[in-house]
Order: sequence, then C-alpha cells, then structure tokens
Amino acid sequence: MSSLRNAIPRRAHKERPQPSSRKKFGLLEKHKDYVQRARAFHKKEDTLRKLREKAANRNEDEFYFKMVRTRSVDGIHRPESEANKYSQEELMLMKTQDIGYVLQKVQSERKKVERLTATLHSVDNQPPNKHVFFAEDREEAKELQSQYPKSEIPLTSDDIPASIKSLTACVTTTTATSEDSSNTYFIHTSCNTVLYPYLCFSSLSHYAGVVQHCLALLTCTTITITLAKAHSNTTHLLLQTAVLAAGNDFSTLPPPFATAS
Repeated sequence: MSSLRNAIPRRAHKERPQPSSRKKFGLLEKHKDYVQRARAFHKKEDTLRKLREKAANRNEDEFYFKMVRTRSVDGIHRPESEANKYSQEELMLMKTQDIGYVLQKVQSERKKVERLTATLHSVDNQPPNKHVFFAEDREEAKELQSQYPKSEIPLTSDDIPASIKSLTACVTTTTATSEDSSNTYFIHTSCNTVLYPYLCFSSLSHYAGVVQHCLALLTCTTITITLAKAHSNTTHLLLQTAVLAAGNDFSTLPPPFATAS
C-alpha cells in the first residue's frame, strides 16, 4: 500500500513567507540561508584566529630587506613607488634593445616568407604534357612532321636553351657477319633530341668519320671498345660509346644513309 500511496500526487508544501506584521524586517531567512551565513562567519573567525597566533609567535628580531622599502600607512603596508627606478640612460638602452629585437624578428619572418614563396613558384606553371615520336629513317620522320602541326613536334637540339642542352647518348655499333654479301654497319643511338634512332653506314671508315665528327662537338667523352673474334667466317665488332655532352648539334653530321657498296 505504501508504494501505491507514493504514486499518488501530493500537495507541494511551501515555506511560510514573512508575515505582514514583520515586513519591516525584510525577507524571512530560510535554513539554507542560515547555513551559508554561518559558514562565512566561521571562515572569517578562523582567519582571525590564525593571524592572532602568527602575531603572538613572531620573532621580534626577524628582518627582511623588503621592510626597508615598505611603509605602513594607517596599518596597511604600502611599497614605495617605482616610477623613478631607472634613469633616462637605462630607459633609452632598454628601448633600443627592444627595437633591435623587433627588427630582428621582422627580418627573420621576412626571410621565412621568401623561403616559402620560393617553393611555390611553379605551382601555377605546370609543364604541358609531352609526346615523343620515334622514326626509323628520315622519310618516316618527314612524314611525322607533315602529319602533326609544329606545336606538337618534339623539340630539336636547336630549340632547346643552352642551359638545359645537356644530354646522354649511348651508341652501339654492330657489323654484319661475313655470310652477308654486303658489309653494312648499323648504329643505334639513344638520345633525347634525335629523331633517327637507327643509322646505316656503308663502311667502317664512314662510321669512323662520323664518330670523329661527333667527338669534335662533344666536351666530355668516354669510349669503351670491345673487339671479339670467333671463327674465321664470323666477325663481330661491338663498339659502345657512352657520351655525356652539352650543346650537341646533330644537324651537321654527314648523310647517315648511304648505299652499301
């Protein structure tokens, strides 16, 4: 039955307000108001008790240097004014040091901004896509040039600026076997700016002249020659030329396509 009695809504009893006959005394103090007032009173009482104990147990010979710089006015300790603590020369020196520090930080931040800006110079300038065409001979190269406009043709050695004309070429030369009726020499060139990867020469002396002409144009050349002989009826000559040069001009080479003798 008790649970059922608690389930029924009950009347909310309110505290009695201040009677009209005692209205001149203000609001009627409730219990929670009394608790708050009592705690504040006892807190102040404890503080005064601790101060009295500290004053009773103090050392009369105790001395601090701060006692010299303080004065007691109406029982309140007041420190001396520090308006004239520094002279004019000292104040000027401190202001100069502050200005120097500010200028140093400004210069440091400016250098930081320049360093960050230097890394963003190519963000808006993205390089266009490149399409490299390879041709087997001059006729195929001319056909490619006629099919595509000039803007789509890869750059030649003359169009590349002098500052970025450095390239690496690897040349391999192989002679045909003696079983062939014609002694034809082939050169394979791997180069960034040459449109003709395969060149054919009629004789080894012709190839030697072309190589000598290339070496005259190069600034730095490293040559490795390997000669291997097997049977008398088969001769294989392998010449590997690794070239690192700047400013190569392949347009002045002798005609590479000659008929075999």
